Amino acid sequence: MDSFSYQGHSVVTSLNERNIYIKLVNQLNYLSYETNVDAKELRLQLQLPDIYKVICKCFEEEDKDYSVKIHYQNATMRLLFDAKIGGFLTISFETFVPEKIMSNDGQLTMNITKIEEDIAELRHENAS
Repeated sequence: MDSFSYQGHSVVTSLNERNIYIKLVNQLNYLSYETNVDAKELRLQLQLPDIYKVICKCFEEEDKDYSVKIHYQNATMRLLFDAKIGGFLTISFETFVPEKIMSNDGQLTMNITKIEEDIAELRHENAS
């Protein structure tokens, strides 16, 4: 599991044998978006661990050759990944991340998400 702070969002990613889990929480309004994606959904002819590395490098913001753009479309977040691997191989892919709604009460959803975010930060601090 990896975590990042990216353009006003807390990001958590993890890899298992079948898919990549991505969760983003908007740090301003605490709306939460999450999904599981596999290589077929991303339409890439790469192994899942390699795709995961690219996604993480895009969220790290340390290398200008790796980037991700966030666009909101109703209750869905669109992530556009661009990577120039090795300085010459360019790949681009996108995924749609639906909003995670815990109830019909938007305020309750925001409060629960904020609590989850605080717990994750405490765990991260304790692990360091």
